[in-house]
Amino acid sequence: VLLGLVVTWQSKSANFPRRPILMAGDYSLLALLVIIVLSALLKAPDSADKVFIIGNARFVLLFIAIRLGLEALPQTDSVEKTEKAFRAIIVILGIIGIYSIFQHFTGSDFIRGHRMAVTKVYFESGSAYRARGMWGHPVTFGHSMALSLMMLLGFSIAMPKSKWKYIAWASTLACGLALLWSYTRGAWIGVAAAVFMMSLYLGRKVAIASILSGVILVGGGATISEKFRDRLTSIVSMTNQSNTERLDVWRANIAMFKDNPILGVGYGVNEEIIGDYYTKLGITQEFGGHAHNNYLQFLSGTGLLGFAAYTAFSLIFLWMSHRLLRTLPKDAHWQRAIAIGALGAQVALHVGGLTECNFKDAEVNHQYMLILALLMVVWRQNAANRV
Repeated sequence: VLLGLVVTWQSKSANFPRRPILMAGDYSLLALLVIIVLSALLKAPDSADKVFIIGNARFVLLFIAIRLGLEALPQTDSVEKTEKAFRAIIVILGIIGIYSIFQHFTGSDFIRGHRMAVTKVYFESGSAYRARGMWGHPVTFGHSMALSLMMLLGFSIAMPKSKWKYIAWASTLACGLALLWSYTRGAWIGVAAAVFMMSLYLGRKVAIASILSGVILVGGGATISEKFRDRLTSIVSMTNQSNTERLDVWRANIAMFKDNPILGVGYGVNEEIIGDYYTKLGITQEFGGHAHNNYLQFLSGTGLLGFAAYTAFSLIFLWMSHRLLRTLPKDAHWQRAIAIGALGAQVALHVGGLTECNFKDAEVNHQYMLILALLMVVWRQNAANRV
């Protein structure tokens, strides 16, 4: 209904661009929606809630509605209004970062109304509170904050020199510390990869500096903080329980894909039937849930067809960021901020998605759709520059 209203409104709007309403990115997402519906109807077991399975694909319509709605907004004084909106976002994210740091040090959670509400992580040297910001779990918060942090970094890099540039850097620092103290290892790796990729578009010297800075920060942090060092070494530990449990989950999802290679078992159904595959594979553990990997989640849930659509969708938007950063004028500060921030957010999500199914998490997914919608709006606004 929302999508229909937006399309109707936009088609009558003076701001409506006289070019095709849908583009390759929209079509790849719509293809994914169709495949999720087909897998639910044709492959999901009768006991599965097929309406719920199809409802999990709402991010497709959400993206298209947000993008068309943004394009239909009045263009008068659009630059000034855009700046005001992004400045508000910078301040809000800074406040969230500060609140999350407070959670880490105190264990207090004012939103949930009681102390000790922030999840703990345990080390050989003791324990620490995991920041989780506005969300209910530190992993959700970590991957969500990774996207926000990349957009903040994009603003900080691309904005002209002013007090707001310094405010953006301050918010970036606060959110970076909040992400660090969420102790979400997958989000750490995703952000590290994203910062490196962003630096490549800023010149060789910046890329080299980002590598050296990363080595110094990680090495210094590991030297100073035993907790940080323990968390880092646990990433590659084959005795760490979290890691071994993930390996079992991956084995089960690969087996699901092999049994259902074309349409999968139904998007999200892997969470319901993983126990059956544990029995089949001789795995004795209770840890289950989603695939803890975006790519395996689509392979097991939607088969090769869904995986191909998700991969196409991902590559199309990465290409958009790349082309915009090569063609946008140097003085298009806010548009460049969106382009480079969206590039970082995509890399953070895709790399972080190697060890966590962050795309399926609604708090992460919906923020991601907003970022990609902004990216496509900038892409369509600058079509003439790429001719």
